Amino acid sequence: FKISENLLKFLLKNKLISENFIDKSNKNEKIIKEFKSIDIKKGFYKAGEKFLFSNLDLKIKKGEKLFISGPSGSGKTTLINIICGITKLYKGTYKINSYNFIDIKNFNGLFTICSQNPIILNRSIKENIILNKKFDKKYFDYVVKVVDLNKIFTKGRNINSKISPDTLNFSGGEKQRISIARALYHIKPILIMDEATNGLDEKSENKIIKEIIHKYKKNTVIYISHNQNLKDNFTKKLLLE
Repeated sequence: FKISENLLKFLLKNKLISENFIDKSNKNEKIIKEFKSIDIKKGFYKAGEKFLFSNLDLKIKKGEKLFISGPSGSGKTTLINIICGITKLYKGTYKINSYNFIDIKNFNGLFTICSQNPIILNRSIKENIILNKKFDKKYFDYVVKVVDLNKIFTKGRNINSKISPDTLNFSGGEKQRISIARALYHIKPILIMDEATNGLDEKSENKIIKEIIHKYKKNTVIYISHNQNLKDNFTKKLLLE
C-alpha cells in the first residue's frame, strides 16, 4: 500500500476512482497526538462455538514491553488482530487513551507491525527498508546497526543489492532482518513483532531484541513468541492457554 500511494493519488486526482468508498459518517473522530495506553476490558472473542478469550482484561502503557506466548490455537494472532483493529471483540471494550478505537482517526498511524513472513519486494535491500519514505542515511545506519544487518552483507552484497523475485538468494533469517529494519525505519508508537525473529539463531534473536528494548525505550513493544527463553527481556508477560 505504501508503494501504491502515489498511484492512488493519481487515480483520485484524475477521477478514475471514486472517493465514495471513504467512510465519513463518524462525527466523533479523535486524533491521538501522544499514545498513552491500550485498555481492553471484559473482552470476549468467540471462534465458532469456542471462546478464545473470556473476561480478558489487558492494559498496556506507553513504553511497556509486553511478551505474549502460548500454544498454537491459544489466540495470540487473534489478540494482535484485535489490538490492530482487524478483528473486533465478540463482547467487551477496547480503548486507546480512553477513546473507543473506532473513533480514532489516526488509529492505523499508531502501529508498526513486523510479521514472521515478511513481504519482500523485487527491489534493493535499501528500497525494501525505506519504501516510500525519504532516505535518512544517519537513521538508516542506526537501524542497520540495531538489527546487525551487516551480517547479510556477504559475497559482495551491499544496501543496493537487488533481491530476486523469488527471494531464493536470501534466507528466511536474512529476510526477517530486512523486515525488522523496515519496521524500525518506519517505527510508530507501538511496535508489534509477531514471531518476527524465529528465523534467526538464538544468539542473534536475543541480541536484536535486547537492542530494540534498549534503543526504543519510549516505544511500546508487543512481542509474540513461543521461545520462553526471551521473556526475561520484557517488563510484562501474558500467557495464553
